[in-house]
Amino acid sequence: MRLIARHIRFNGLQWWILPLAVADLAILFLRTRYWIGIWPEAGAAAQVPALILGVAASGLAAWISGSRARHRVEEQLAAAPRRPALLEFYRFSAVLFTFTVPYACGVIAAWAFTVVHNPPGMAMFFAYALAGAIALWLACGFGWLVGRVLAGRFATVIAILGWVIVGFNFGPSIGLSFVSGHAYMDVSFASLALRWTAGILFLGSLLFLPLSIRRKLQIPVLASLMTTVLAAVVIANNPMVHEREVPKKETCTTGSIEFCYWPEEAKYVPMMREVGLRASKLPAVFKLPERAHEYGLKVDRIRIGSKVVEQTTGDFSILEGNKWSLASSLASTISQKTFTSECDWSAAEANNDYTADKLQHWVEITLAGGGTPEYRLGNGGAPGFYAARQQAAEIAKHNTRSAQYAWAAKSAEKFDERYCR
Repeated sequence: MRLIARHIRFNGLQWWILPLAVADLAILFLRTRYWIGIWPEAGAAAQVPALILGVAASGLAAWISGSRARHRVEEQLAAAPRRPALLEFYRFSAVLFTFTVPYACGVIAAWAFTVVHNPPGMAMFFAYALAGAIALWLACGFGWLVGRVLAGRFATVIAILGWVIVGFNFGPSIGLSFVSGHAYMDVSFASLALRWTAGILFLGSLLFLPLSIRRKLQIPVLASLMTTVLAAVVIANNPMVHEREVPKKETCTTGSIEFCYWPEEAKYVPMMREVGLRASKLPAVFKLPERAHEYGLKVDRIRIGSKVVEQTTGDFSILEGNKWSLASSLASTISQKTFTSECDWSAAEANNDYTADKLQHWVEITLAGGGTPEYRLGNGGAPGFYAARQQAAEIAKHNTRSAQYAWAAKSAEKFDERYCR
């Protein structure tokens, strides 16, 4: 450790640690905070900065690894009493330490802010955190390899651009990074262990690169490139997350609507009860589900020809802890139970009648407690659909509650009589 610290001081890396730690914490807390109190979300949030830190890590690693070639001291180092691989280990470890410490600060902060809520699922937190750590280490290794192979002043720029292309374009799709840690997704610890194994092999191969890399084929260089491909193949073909199996025992709230949710998201129970209470006060014409399941807790069996395919579904979701996500999805469930598939939707469409959409949006606003939805719709819908939503918003904003309820009940009854009977 003393020699690693010496390399940190020699390369001026100690001045990077504090700014990187501040940047990590800024990304963690300024991006979103809904993750606090939910272990999988907290773990995913803690690993998000790894992708950003990886950009700096790849560039700095490339600069330091190419310093010997830039200063032309390969021959002097070849005559050193210590083995070149050991010297390389100290240099490379100094870079890893410089970026691991700031990342660990963010992980510890995310853990501390969540542990006070005492939710279940802490193992998933550490799984996401370790996934972020291997991504950060791979960024260091990628930059180190580029700096050794190219050994020019532009190696740093190439390493940064290369990691930006790989990390930001392919990171989420191949599972190198994760935007969020949904409760309905489970972590494969076997895949995580496989990633670490491939990553350590790749990083270890970098230590045996020759001091002077020539154009002719060199076995250590070839081995390092092969382990690079191996790590990429392992990550791309072994997804770390997959949909969880539906638990045998349901965890549900009580009330007019029983909300069944993932235990990791117990912090949203007060929100569910509040929305359920508002739903119970809707006009009687609206049919409420007796039990609503969060996404991932229901399995629908769909027959396709002679085969029966299972599809994971749910009645509601709470994306990023947003009440509008719950209100919107539950309003859709209520609308589907009130105006079933037996209604003549073709006739309603032919008559340009968007009453059902208008009522669904009004129910959504009512369940959310009023206000403006915190999301935006695309422009692919029919003009009548957007007009209906706007009319519902105006009614919810300007009319009294009793007037709204009377309008909603009368409109729903008329639509039901015209198209559903």
